[in-house]
Amino acid sequence: MPVRLNITMDEVLYRRLKKELPPKRISSFIEAAVRARIRPDRATLDAAYKAAAQESWRGNRYGSRVVVLPITSNVDSLYPGEARVEVRGSPGRVLGDQIRSIDKKRIRSRIGRLTKQELLKVENAVQITLDLFPM
Repeated sequence: MPVRLNITMDEVLYRRLKKELPPKRISSFIEAAVRARIRPDRATLDAAYKAAAQESWRGNRYGSRVVVLPITSNVDSLYPGEARVEVRGSPGRVLGDQIRSIDKKRIRSRIGRLTKQELLKVENAVQITLDLFPM
């Protein structure tokens, strides 16, 4: 159910939003930005970044960015483009439709390793998301 929210913002920012966005799209833009910020959980992301940054093998060794897929502990459903995995003994779901590219500096540590079978499931999820299956 939608809830009305009044916000205050800098006038210069508001004018720029009006200029950049189509009419009547500011609310949906702000909602999408807030939703992206609070999901996935920031503490979980920070822990994953910290663990991954410690790894010397961290590739793409040629660039400063790496492609990541978020993992959620909500395993109640499984959609095409997602894969079930196990992280630290707990079930998880890789969200293949939320591929992101981030700076390697944000990766702090590794939270676990995928088995070969899990990696194949994730690969399949990405192929579905990117529609890479041959016709």
